[in-house]
Amino acid sequence: MKKIQLLAVALLLMFSSQLFAGGINGNVVDSNDRGKSKVRVTVKYGNQTNYTYTNSDGSYVIEIPVVYAGTQGKVYVAGTYVARCTIPAKGYNIVNAKLK
Repeated sequence: MKKIQLLAVALLLMFSSQLFAGGINGNVVDSNDRGKSKVRVTVKYGNQTNYTYTNSDGSYVIEIPVVYAGTQGKVYVAGTYVARCTIPAKGYNIVNAKLK
């Protein structure tokens, strides 16, 4: 039974790694270079929108499905446009932002 559970977990991890191409990650800091928590970061790509909130040290990660690899995306932090980037096939584009 334990072998079947391990096999199921391995297959799930393998399958889920093929669902996501990579995405966008980075940090949001204030004018004193301190990480800002609970700031909404949004990525618009294709006809999709995905968002998350920064954690306690100001970092964030947004994973994007593999079918959008190569698509142009726009990144917004706290509702303000900050960058344009191409969704990578693997790995992450880094988009950092400094709030005033």
